[in-house]
Amino acid sequence: MNKQMEKYYQQVIGATITGLACDDTDDDFGDDIWALKLRTKDGGTAFAVILADPEGNGPGFLAIDSEEH
Repeated sequence: MNKQMEKYYQQVIGATITGLACDDTDDDFGDDIWALKLRTKDGGTAFAVILADPEGNGPGFLAIDSEEH
């Protein structure tokens, strides 16, 4: 596992998903960009944006699997 990415993603541990957000402004890709609205451990608000890559080259896909699989 990439330690740098592990450290980066740990910032959402303990956060609560409070909603969804969508950026539907016209972009180079023509697709909506979705995000999870979070309440952070310290009570702040953050957005986990679902992108194709760290550079933001278009929207991505968030796979959701239950632990039962």
